Amino acid sequence: MLWERGLVVLQLGDTAIGDQGARALAAALHAGAMPEGQQLWLASTPMSEVGRAAVQAAAAMRDQLRVCW
Repeated sequence: MLWERGLVVLQLGDTAIGDQGARALAAALHAGAMPEGQQLWLASTPMSEVGRAAVQAAAAMRDQLRVCW
């Protein structure tokens, strides 16, 4: 059943996640969060290139996880 798969899509676009949130999100992904994740939406967030790079590096460990800027 679909709900047994865990979190597949996380929509954080148009939020104030910023760099602190980006670091926390990257750490969570490195720790194994969203093991079956397919989409991570981060469009229109006040995240710097450093924050984006941290999230992108963590997401790159997963072939199926697509980050949507």
